[in-house]
Amino acid sequence: MLIYDFLPLEWPFERAADWLFGSPIDWLAAAAAAACDCSSPDGRLEHGSARDRGDAIVLDFQWAALTVASPFQRFEGELQFAPLLAGSHLSLSGSYEPRAGMGGLRIERAQIQREAEARVRRFLDVVAGSMPMPMPMPEQSP
Repeated sequence: MLIYDFLPLEWPFERAADWLFGSPIDWLAAAAAAACDCSSPDGRLEHGSARDRGDAIVLDFQWAALTVASPFQRFEGELQFAPLLAGSHLSLSGSYEPRAGMGGLRIERAQIQREAEARVRRFLDVVAGSMPMPMPMPEQSP
């Protein structure tokens, strides 16, 4: 199943990109754990290196859950930081496999998708909260 969500950030894009390239990626495990209500990312988390795609800075990752607490059997996604006129655009696009035995009926699939959307938003909130407080933007002279 496909999923996408985003958050606008007050961070200037250049600072967000510097943070993503320069910070240890331990916040990624914390975000995965928060998204699935477990004290640790109870599963196998793999990620690539942040890379500049031209229009955005992206970080690919995948997570295979080992616990029944997670609605995701497997999640593959791309975390993106992209520029906005004022700030940055943080987004996550990905796909997931629901836990085996879930999603048989149409109403169950809709409920699983809503649950997945809430968890992806929680993931983005943790990533945004992991960033140090933004520095004030320099004032532009007329």
